[in-house]
Amino acid sequence: MRQFGFATPCAPGSGDLQWRRGLIGEAHFGGGEGSFVRPPASTALSFCTLQWLFPVAITIHNLEEPIWLPGFLVAHGKALPWTDAPGEFRFDLVVLTAAAWVVTYLSWCTGSQSIWAYLLYGYIVAMLVNVFVPHVPAAIVFRGYAPGVVTAVVVNFPVLALLSLTRQGLRP
Repeated sequence: MRQFGFATPCAPGSGDLQWRRGLIGEAHFGGGEGSFVRPPASTALSFCTLQWLFPVAITIHNLEEPIWLPGFLVAHGKALPWTDAPGEFRFDLVVLTAAAWVVTYLSWCTGSQSIWAYLLYGYIVAMLVNVFVPHVPAAIVFRGYAPGVVTAVVVNFPVLALLSLTRQGLRP
C-alpha cells in the first residue's frame, strides 16, 4: 500500500506509528492495491512534524547573536558578568546548533518515548527559559538591543511555546 504522510527513514517498529508518520487521523482513498492513505485536511500536525521547527528556530537565533555580539561587547563589555571572545562564542553556537539538529533527528527516528525525545523536550524548555534569561533582561538593563533578543522574542518564544504545549498534548 502506498502512503502519503510524513514517514521517516527509520525501520518499522522503531517508534509508535503515529509519532513517526505525523498522522493523527487518516483518510483512505482508492481501493485495493493502488489505494493510499493521507491525513485529512483538518488534521493538526503532530509533535513529530512540528519538532523540526526547533532546530530551524535555534539556527535563526544563533545566526543573529554572533553578528551583533562584537559591537555589544565593545559598548557594554565591562558591565557584563562574563567575557567570551567572539570566536569562542561562535564556536559554542555552532556546537549548540548542531546539537539541536542531531537531537531532533534522533527524536524523529526513535519515537515519542525515546531518550532522544526527552532530551529534545529538555532542550526546548532550556531554550524557552533562555528567552527570559538573559535576552529580555539584558535588553531592559542596557536599555536597548541585546544580541539575540529579536529572534528570542519573535521566533524562539512562539515556536518553543507551541512545541512545549504540543508535546504536553495541549493545543494553543
